[in-house]
Amino acid sequence: MAEQQFGVSAVDAQALTGVVRRALGSSRVEITDWHQTRLHYAATNPSCDGLYRFAGSATDRARPLSWSVVLKIARCPTSGGVREPLHPAYWKREALAYQSGLLASLPAGLTAPRCFGVTEPAGDVAWLWLEEITDTVGERWPLSRYGLAAQHLGRFNGEYLAGRPLPAFPWLSQNWLRPWVTGGARAVKILDRPDLWEHPLVRSAFSPAVADRIRRLHAERERLLEALDQLPQTLCHWDAWRPNLFARTGAGGEEETVAVDWAFVGPGPVGAEVGQLVAMAVAKEDIPPAAALDLAPQVLDGYREGLGAAGWRGDAEAVAFGMTALIALRWGLFLAQILSMAVNEGLHALIEATFSEPASEWFHRWGRASTFLLDQADHARRLLG
Repeated sequence: MAEQQFGVSAVDAQALTGVVRRALGSSRVEITDWHQTRLHYAATNPSCDGLYRFAGSATDRARPLSWSVVLKIARCPTSGGVREPLHPAYWKREALAYQSGLLASLPAGLTAPRCFGVTEPAGDVAWLWLEEITDTVGERWPLSRYGLAAQHLGRFNGEYLAGRPLPAFPWLSQNWLRPWVTGGARAVKILDRPDLWEHPLVRSAFSPAVADRIRRLHAERERLLEALDQLPQTLCHWDAWRPNLFARTGAGGEEETVAVDWAFVGPGPVGAEVGQLVAMAVAKEDIPPAAALDLAPQVLDGYREGLGAAGWRGDAEAVAFGMTALIALRWGLFLAQILSMAVNEGLHALIEATFSEPASEWFHRWGRASTFLLDQADHARRLLG
């Protein structure tokens, strides 16, 4: 019943008119027609109940206009930790971030979509009406654009490192990384299965050498986590990977990076922000595999430049440790979960439906990325000494 009452089918002309008037900046706008399209997003979030594009025509004192907005529906699951404000994936966090004004004061270069309203048709549902963003570069970014996005993220992180007080909202995520590490650590026992490397998909996609490297990372996880906790802390988007970042030219002709999906926002260590960007670009092969080794230095240089532009002149090696340790702990340990899913063939259909590609290719991509991801643990280890 809640799905029927407060899902996308509940959107009517009255609700839409107020949103479109705010989007177009006129209280005289009248909608003449509209249609909706569900947007595909290759990620899993238990609280996201759909992403929809609404577009159509309108008039403002007989002047014809076209418009488009995006509706994101957040729904509180009936069970699970995401109901708690401090949970890394708290269902209502993004709505609260927009309502609080936190995303209206981002530094030059980084911006969030304009929000045309947050409504709560029920106590466990929130509608976020957002600006539609189109990437001006295209699906494949060159390395230089990754560096520019990292610069914008560095300026965002750097403001809080250079003196801007960290926000104290009670709904910000706390210890965002630890639950992911715990999930990866639980899966490490798959490495002890004697038949693991007899599975044809595992054997074809992964090198047996990853097993000992994952075990070593697992053994060192607390040491790395504690070291991250000792780094200077800033405010992080925490999910700044390519599908959540859009290149755009601002009103004054300047290059901007628009960050969407602020559901994880909360404090974190310097450098960690761009770990997500690097790791997922490699794992998803958003860049050619041959360019993977060039991506991390490009991103790190851009990020440090952004930190400096914000006024922070901290330890460059601490920044590199933050990035490499995040990649290792979040995604190196995740490889144990990938191996567990590979031998659980009942999950393969779900993987194909979620990521819109054959399960075998999905696993082979992670296999190709595994060396890079685990190499980051080696880099972090050296930086930590």
